[in-house]
Amino acid sequence: MTNNFLIPKAIFLDILFDETLRQYGHEDTLFGMELARRNVPILHIDNPLEHDGLETVAVFLHKTEQGIENLVRLKLEGKNIETKLLTTYELCQKWCSVRLLRWVFNLSKTLIISKLKADTPNLRWFDFYKLGILANHFSTK
Repeated sequence: MTNNFLIPKAIFLDILFDETLRQYGHEDTLFGMELARRNVPILHIDNPLEHDGLETVAVFLHKTEQGIENLVRLKLEGKNIETKLLTTYELCQKWCSVRLLRWVFNLSKTLIISKLKADTPNLRWFDFYKLGILANHFSTK
């Protein structure tokens, strides 16, 4: 779901969203990166979006996993996609053991999910959750 953007029709029709991505996640990232590759100027404005009925943690985490599956797929297909999550994973590959990362994550996944369900979840736990999910997906490819 992409919200609140305005683009000339000709540019949109020339780029389009990647329709091969059938589940949630990263079609907007690819679209934005293609705009950048073509040097299409982007003006960001302060235009908040109000959500009317938030998703449960379980639904949100499921969508997060779908987005990570798409990210892995795009990376393995050779798409030049850049995200903070991929950059962090690549640093882990370079400086530490990804096997150790996966082991710690899989051992603590239940605890992490319970922390994310708390009234005031710490986003560091969410960052580690995403990194662990990404490491697990890359290990199966």
